[in-house]
Amino acid sequence: MIGPPNIPIREVLLSFNINKLLDIFTNADTFYRIADTPLRFVFFITSIIFFILMLFKRKQKTNIPKFIMFTMPIAVYLFIITILTTNGIYNYIAIFIILMSFYFSIFYSKNNLSSSEVLIIFSYLGIFLIPFYSSLFHETTFSEVDNYTRFLLVIPVYLTLREIEFSSFNFFTVINITSILIGLFSIYCLLALGETRVRGFTSTALIFGNISLLFSLFSFLTISYYRKHNKNIFFPIIASSFSFFAWSATGSRGSVILIIIFLILLMTKQFKTVLKLSNNLIILIILITTMIFIYSPVLTRYSNAYQSTYNYITEGSKHYWMHSDSIVPRINIWKGAVILIKKNTISGVGLNNFN
Repeated sequence: MIGPPNIPIREVLLSFNINKLLDIFTNADTFYRIADTPLRFVFFITSIIFFILMLFKRKQKTNIPKFIMFTMPIAVYLFIITILTTNGIYNYIAIFIILMSFYFSIFYSKNNLSSSEVLIIFSYLGIFLIPFYSSLFHETTFSEVDNYTRFLLVIPVYLTLREIEFSSFNFFTVINITSILIGLFSIYCLLALGETRVRGFTSTALIFGNISLLFSLFSFLTISYYRKHNKNIFFPIIASSFSFFAWSATGSRGSVILIIIFLILLMTKQFKTVLKLSNNLIILIILITTMIFIYSPVLTRYSNAYQSTYNYITEGSKHYWMHSDSIVPRINIWKGAVILIKKNTISGVGLNNFN
């Protein structure tokens, strides 16, 4: 796994040629190679199996250091707050969380996992192995594998966080503060940066919108906690509204389906009972949602999509895929995906060969 592809790194290592090794490390695009042969794949799988067995067969330490119990919640809170409102700070926090989680998982985590937890962990492990399986048949770049590596890294994080005590009040407060910050940041992007579809520091408006909508739902679900503990419920309502505004500023269309389903559930008796929502409060929430939605670019994008798609279907106007907010490119991608699946049902075409 060490060394760029097509470079005989073993001879360099065995000869202890430090200068050559530094030269390769400095000039090569990547210093790692994929387990793209059956032998490398077997060794790679075996090492992972031994690592998992080590976690379950190790001598467990019972006294968890206080600095872990103290720093991990703070790191998680900082990660949540910075995930959308900063340019990369959350990455450094995530690295700290991952390193601490590996340390905790090796020496302190308990092995009292339920069958459902074991199933989830092995499903993550299976998703992580997809690119390595694909590399046996197709050339795969390390950048594509990096996307799947996160499914492996989340396993020690889960094993750690399940044993760290979090204050419910602090956690919900952080969620609501983050929702407000996301809303304020989206306003800044609209007014100061002039973004027509807010994407902030993310790569696309879709990512920013979906995460903002997720925080809006999280803030909304904290209403029952605030009501149960006699807290001011307008705090989570305002927080949910701010992050919902951030979603609307992205003009994301696909997530509208989730909002419609959520509003339908909101009218059911079971949902109102669980969240302890009065009819007046539900009406207020629906009014806020409707007002934000009406003044968002989502409706305009739906109109543009309808016009371009209608002309594409009825008139066969191929150029409409270039129009603003057209969904014709997605239709063409879906058609291409269906063709690829039919022609390469078993082995696929590789992670970075779709285009």
